[in-house]
Amino acid sequence: MSFTGSPTFTIPLLAVDISFYRLFLILALCVTVAAAIWSVKKSGLDFKRASWTLAAAALTFFVGARLFNIIIRPELYLEQPWRPWSLDASGFSLYGGILLAAVSVILLSSRGSKPKPKQSIDCHAQTVDGVIRDDNFIWKFGDAVAPAFGLGLAVMRVGCFLNGCCFGRPTNLPWGIEYPLFSDAHFWQLSRGLTDAFTVLPVHPTQLYELAYSFAGAVLAYWLWRKKLTPGTAILSFALWLTVFRLLNHFLRAFPYATSVTDCLYPAFYLALIAACGWLLYRKLAK
Repeated sequence: MSFTGSPTFTIPLLAVDISFYRLFLILALCVTVAAAIWSVKKSGLDFKRASWTLAAAALTFFVGARLFNIIIRPELYLEQPWRPWSLDASGFSLYGGILLAAVSVILLSSRGSKPKPKQSIDCHAQTVDGVIRDDNFIWKFGDAVAPAFGLGLAVMRVGCFLNGCCFGRPTNLPWGIEYPLFSDAHFWQLSRGLTDAFTVLPVHPTQLYELAYSFAGAVLAYWLWRKKLTPGTAILSFALWLTVFRLLNHFLRAFPYATSVTDCLYPAFYLALIAACGWLLYRKLAK
């Protein structure tokens, strides 16, 4: 399948060109925030507290994503020391953002909150010096926002596909995507001696694979959340689902940076996260 689309989009009336990656990153952020706000309202959590937690998670997500990208690609940032402060939409690593956002949620949620008058308190909440501390707030918050995150990730991968980044390795499968000459995929193949200057090999549409399993993960998380299972079941199931498929997709991706990162760091990181989520989920379901 040949891909001949433009990497930019012209906004009607404004006559402004914007890259598909930046456009769908903005759309993904809007979808995630809107869906998260809706689900938080439906969850019955303290809306003010959950809103502050969501804002902190959104801000720290981008910081963590940038920091993790610096860790795995230090040579790029040594050559371009201004790049960490760039407003360019590229140069972010998904799981770095997830980890720092999770830490910020845990730290912020440990403060507790005061209930509204006549507010009902569930059996997991405790009163300490007049402040309600809900031991399950973090898990309940995670369950509520997991479907929103899955939807946002799916939207973002549309931009990756149209932009031609995050592409896969060459494939002979009928759904392989053939990007244009001198695209990122073509340059990657040239640098590995896989093709010539006049031929682009079809590649795995890894962006669409991630779109599919992210959307499916969002549906799974929403279904588990609506069933009102033990707090934490939906977010842990979603994290486990996403990481397992991301590990599988990892071996189909074509990475532009050091093989020590792609061959060792990422698989080890994913396996550790799968083990941690699996163990926590097992403990949740065993209760």
